[in-house]
Parts: sequence; C-alpha cells; structure tokens
Amino acid sequence: MAKRTVRCETLSYFTRVLKSADVAEEGNIACLDTADGTLRAVATATTLIPIGVFDEGQNLTGNGTLTARVRLFQEVRCYRFPNDATNPVLNAHVGQLCYIKNDGTVSILATGRSVAGRVWDVSATLGVLVEFGDEV
Repeated sequence: MAKRTVRCETLSYFTRVLKSADVAEEGNIACLDTADGTLRAVATATTLIPIGVFDEGQNLTGNGTLTARVRLFQEVRCYRFPNDATNPVLNAHVGQLCYIKNDGTVSILATGRSVAGRVWDVSATLGVLVEFGDEV
C-alpha cells in the first residue's frame, strides 16, 4: 500500500481578508465569519467565531481585499488533506466544518459523512487545512 505524506501546520497567527467596512483595531477581538470566510470585528451575527485579537499595528478598515493579521487565542494544530473534486471545499468555506469523503480526502458535502474538522485554509496546490479534534 502506498504511503501518504501528511503535512501538519501549527498556527499562532492568522491572516485573512477583512470584511468590507469592518474596522480592525489592535487588541480588539477578531472573529472568523463562517458565512463567507472573512475576518470580522465583533458584530451582531450568529455566524461569528472569536479566534483571537487583531495584531499590533492593525488599525484598518476593510475594503474587500485588505488583509488583517490576528494573534490567535490559542495555537491551532492543523493538517493538509486533498480536496474533493466533486464537492470541493472553497475559500468561502474557511471557518466552516468539512467532512471526510474517504481515508485521504475532505469534502464540503455533509450528507452521510462524518465531520473531519474546521477549515482554516484552502489551496489549489496544498489542499485543505483542517483542524481536527474535540475543540472543533
């Protein structure tokens, strides 16, 4: 049987596009919006997950392309897995849960599948960065 190499990454900081018109101020709570995968300042919404605080020097207003850096509340240990070609995890799915398709592939399709974990990044070349574990 072929041996598969699994890439592990530990995140202390996270950089992502800041939602348009949101203001990221140093030291304020930063959230990941599971509705569209953007970083958000705290707001009234049911789709926000607090992940850390905006980093030093972060006093920005989002314009849809500007990225902000967040110092995470805790280190996040993630693994890269290949993306499903039929029901792929997309960049807009960052923050959402993805699902196990088979022993080496993750998918966004939930029907009949077990949760793999939370999506932190999607790359066409590197695959899907997934946080596994009880905290997800």
